[in-house]
Amino acid sequence: MRGKLGFCGALIAAMFCFAASAQAEPGQVNGPAQVKMRGDALCDVPAKCLFVEEAQAKAFLEKHNPPDPTVIGMLVHEEEKWMAVFSYEDIGYVKDEDRDAFKSDAKVSELLDYIRQGTEEANKWRRQHNAPEMRLVGWEVRPEYDSQLNKLIWGVQYHDQANYSSKVLGRHGVVSIELIGDVGQSAKMVGALRNVTNRVTFAKGATYAEWTSGDKVAAVGLTGLVAVGAAAAVAKNPKAWKAIIAIGAAALAGIGWVFKKIKGLFGGGE
Repeated sequence: MRGKLGFCGALIAAMFCFAASAQAEPGQVNGPAQVKMRGDALCDVPAKCLFVEEAQAKAFLEKHNPPDPTVIGMLVHEEEKWMAVFSYEDIGYVKDEDRDAFKSDAKVSELLDYIRQGTEEANKWRRQHNAPEMRLVGWEVRPEYDSQLNKLIWGVQYHDQANYSSKVLGRHGVVSIELIGDVGQSAKMVGALRNVTNRVTFAKGATYAEWTSGDKVAAVGLTGLVAVGAAAAVAKNPKAWKAIIAIGAAALAGIGWVFKKIKGLFGGGE
C-alpha cells in the first residue's frame, strides 16, 4: 500500500499530461471555469486543474471501490498532485446549533471514538475484499466550523495515511469533499483542502442562508457529520460505512491501479 501511495502524485501528473495533450474530452472541464454539479452545487475550477463530471468520476472511482451514487464530480490539480472527490447528500438543512462542541476537548475525543468504531466496521468489509486494514491514530486536523461560510473541515490520521474531509452546507443538503494526495505533505494537503472547500458554494436559491420554515431539516447536526458522515447518519445502517470508505480510504488503496487505466476510461486508450 505504501508503494502505491508513494506513486500517487506521479500518477495524478500522468493523468494531467494526458488531459492536457488535447482539448478536454466530453465530461471534462479545464480551469479556470465555473461548473455546476448536482444539488445546485458550484465549483470554481482554478487554472491548472481538471474537473471531471459526474459520470466519468463515478467510472473512475468504481474501478476499485463500491459504487457510490452520491458522487457528483472530481477535481485534479496538475502541479500540486492531489485530487478531490465531491459528493452530495440531499439530507436537508443541517442546523449548526452544536457548533460550539468542537471547542470541547471531551466532545472532540468522543467524536474520535465514534470514528474508531466506524473504522473497525470498515475493516470488516476490507478484510472480505482483501484490502489493507486501517488503524486510527488521531486527528490530523481537529474539526473546525466556519459559521460565516457554513463549512466544516477535519482530517484523520491513520497508521500509514491521512484522510482530509470537509462539508459545505446548503439549504437542501450537503456537499462532501474528500482529498486524496501525497501522504508525506500534510501542510500542503491541509492548504489544498481549505482552498478546494472555499471554491465550492451553492447557487442562488440553494444557499444555507436561504433556508425557510417548511424546508426539510436534516436529522443530524455538525458533530454527526464528522462522526459518521452524512449518508451513514441518515441511513443508520452499518453497511453505510461502505459509502464512507468508498471515496476516502478505499479510494487510496486502489488509486495506483486506477490511474494506470485513466486513459482507457477517458477515451485515450491504454
